[in-house]
Amino acid sequence: MMKKRMLAFVLAVILLLGLSACGGKTEEIDLSSASWEEIVEAAKGTTVTFYGWGGDENRNNWLNTTVADYVRENYDITLEVVGMNIDEILAKLSGEKQAGAKSGSIDMIWINGENFYSAKDNGLLWGPFTDKLPNMEAYIDLNDPETLNDFCMPIDGYEAPYAKAQMVMCADTAVTSDLPASAEELLAFCKANPGKVTYPALPDFTGSAFVRNIIYELCGWEQFQTMEADHDTVKAAIEPALDYLRS
Repeated sequence: MMKKRMLAFVLAVILLLGLSACGGKTEEIDLSSASWEEIVEAAKGTTVTFYGWGGDENRNNWLNTTVADYVRENYDITLEVVGMNIDEILAKLSGEKQAGAKSGSIDMIWINGENFYSAKDNGLLWGPFTDKLPNMEAYIDLNDPETLNDFCMPIDGYEAPYAKAQMVMCADTAVTSDLPASAEELLAFCKANPGKVTYPALPDFTGSAFVRNIIYELCGWEQFQTMEADHDTVKAAIEPALDYLRS
């Protein structure tokens, strides 16, 4: 696994099927035209639900204490964190939309990749909203390709960056002090240590991120930005990486 390779752009996105985020009080204003200051004022005394994967105890503790305490003290907002698998979240949203609900029960969701693609493609997201967020302008490179597309789907202001992750290699440095830092070095390392190197099988998130990393390094990533996504074209383009993984 490559050292210092950015692999996942984890994003939080406002999910609203109407204009009723923040527990309903913001129905009093038009979110599409309201200023940030007006939204903050309307949100006081409300509850905001944040749905996402709940399998990380450290992240859960951070959200339920540090983040929840901050928004309560500074914005008078109660943050309700709900741990749920993404497929269940999308099913919940889809069910609410099919039932004709004017507003969704989920205010925010931790989402990325193909799940964002599916949610946006099926009209489950409210937006655009990122132009309302002061921190987008202050901290995010709005021209970075990573902030323009997710899983080749144009973000169009329907996602806000939540975090980044980088791939790391877990090893006993007392035994393997000189770790590989590129695909080429990793292959040599595997050959020198047969049967000692592995990665999670797809479709595990970390495993698929590792495979994408190998594809990007060996095949380049630029071609995939404009490529027609039919099976044969993509397979031919990634064949060098597949040969590498098989070896």
